[in-house]
Amino acid sequence: MSNGFLGSVAQSGFVGQAIVAFLLLVSVYVWAIIIYKTATVRRAGRRGAEFLEAFHADPNGMVRHFADRQRFEASPVAAVFEAGLAELSLAAGGRGGEPRLSPMDVDALDRGLDRAISEQILDLRSHLIILATTCGIAPFVGL
Repeated sequence: MSNGFLGSVAQSGFVGQAIVAFLLLVSVYVWAIIIYKTATVRRAGRRGAEFLEAFHADPNGMVRHFADRQRFEASPVAAVFEAGLAELSLAAGGRGGEPRLSPMDVDALDRGLDRAISEQILDLRSHLIILATTCGIAPFVGL
């Protein structure tokens, strides 16, 4: 038998081999989460920057042309903007003439935006508890 890592695993008992197999599986899973979260956060940042650039270039046009949702699909900023537009259309809907927002409408808009922001934060934070738990427990599994 060799004196390397694989030789040590081969010479260990069932429990030792099970622990090494478990650590290997968890390691692959955690690395998959790390790669996925890195790509997700980078994509959200890029799409958010693109959305803000387009919005600042033509703020009125963004409201008219927001049907192009595919372009900003991964942008948390665009999702919050869309939620704000939805709340505004609910508040101003059904009124003739120039829409005016009451204090209750402004509160509903504020709550809708807060809800959209919270949803985006939860989406960006998904799977992080697995990383934190694994980092905290992994050193003790090998003991």
